[in-house]
Amino acid sequence: MILMTPLAALLGLQVSDLFDPSLRSSQLANRMAAQWVAATLPPDAVLAAWDAGMLGYYARRPVINLDGVANSLAYWQAAQRHSAGAFLADRGLTHIINHSVPVGDRDPVIDQVIQSWWGADAAARAIVIQRWPFVFSGTTVGAAGQHSGRQEMAVLLYQLPPLPITPRSR
Repeated sequence: MILMTPLAALLGLQVSDLFDPSLRSSQLANRMAAQWVAATLPPDAVLAAWDAGMLGYYARRPVINLDGVANSLAYWQAAQRHSAGAFLADRGLTHIINHSVPVGDRDPVIDQVIQSWWGADAAARAIVIQRWPFVFSGTTVGAAGQHSGRQEMAVLLYQLPPLPITPRSR
């Protein structure tokens, strides 16, 4: 009986977590964002994201995975040469989309990446054209660090200015 009481309490806590909508909130927001992309952006739009799976599935547009987990050898080589920005521009990148903890209406991680790849002018001219706020409960790990607990997040969709195109390396 002494063992059963803590186990029952733990089971009750785990079952209650199954009904907490904030546990799946990032997945739902990513799906809504991708469906909006499919319905709204032009067919030739090319997106990039760090968590590209659900976005790529529902967006019906090319989505380049920025963390490189499921990407080409050419992308990995460009990242190693610090030329990922040129690689993406060469492939017609038009938008960056990702979920994050926004600061104001922007994502400081996306802003920093745009600036490092294409310069301060590109970062200043990149605009957030849509956002999908949500409350997430759990642990996040990413470029902005690790956080546990409930936090206000959003999926942000950036439209990029025209990017400098470089010849593809063969």
